[in-house]
Amino acid sequence: MAALARRGHLITPISDGGPPTGRCRLGGTALLDPGTHWPEVDGIPLSLLAVLDVDALAPWLGEELHTSPGLLNFFHVQPYLDYEQYDGINPFDDPRAWRVIAAKPERAVETPAPASAFVFDQRPAWADPIITLPGHEESVVGSLDLGPGYEQRNSVVEAYDIHTTWPPGTDGYADGHRAFGWPWPQQGALTGEDEVLLLQLSSDDEFQWGDGGLLYYMITAEALRAGDFSQVRVQQGE
Repeated sequence: MAALARRGHLITPISDGGPPTGRCRLGGTALLDPGTHWPEVDGIPLSLLAVLDVDALAPWLGEELHTSPGLLNFFHVQPYLDYEQYDGINPFDDPRAWRVIAAKPERAVETPAPASAFVFDQRPAWADPIITLPGHEESVVGSLDLGPGYEQRNSVVEAYDIHTTWPPGTDGYADGHRAFGWPWPQQGALTGEDEVLLLQLSSDDEFQWGDGGLLYYMITAEALRAGDFSQVRVQQGE
């Protein structure tokens, strides 16, 4: 079971004006290479949800990351608008509803959203290293041979039972915003074969995913190594 542990980060908005981890942020302006177009669907601009400074996260992630894409900008359709204006686009099943765009840190510039876009408040964020384990419904856990006399479902320690070095004020609460590691197993299995969690966003004062749910950005390890973020998929958990 220990071999299944993955390193990740708890992403926490900064409310006291302290320094962020690198250029990590939630909401606000994007950090894009010059000339990169703001993503849209049917002429409607997507909303920026977060920017991860993966270079700043890389020292803790180590070999699990393989290679750093630099900066990652996470976009999604604005969740409070009437989805009918998206002409039937399902915000959690249609790949046009989200986008992840990488940028080179040495070239990236502050890129404001188009005037017609919904913009979330910009919140600098810091990343606290955590250790995560998969939930018991992940396929990799079901494949473990725990020996005779063990009920696999009840013998496996789940991600939310792991207490590690949590930031002050979180009281060891295991969900919330995360980058990398295993996703918070709120609703059944989440990862496909060889998939990696890029970002998990929890419902909070700015974001709402259903009834207090979460939004996950997933990618295969192969696509991550290749820097092919067109392969990212989004999943909602409620």
